[in-house]
Amino acid sequence: MIEEITNQEITVLHSIHNLTKSILEFRKALTEMRYLFFNQKDEMIGITSKPNKVTKK
Repeated sequence: MIEEITNQEITVLHSIHNLTKSILEFRKALTEMRYLFFNQKDEMIGITSKPNKVTKK
């Protein structure tokens, strides 16, 4: 049995989808900002952001 989806329910689903998308974009931006902040902080105290490569012989 298929229930009929009303326009109001569709609107609610779109709102939830848009909110979820916004939250994910915000978290991504926050992660990027945190990465940039700690990178800059590390460089200020002399820690390089790239680990030294270990070569195997």
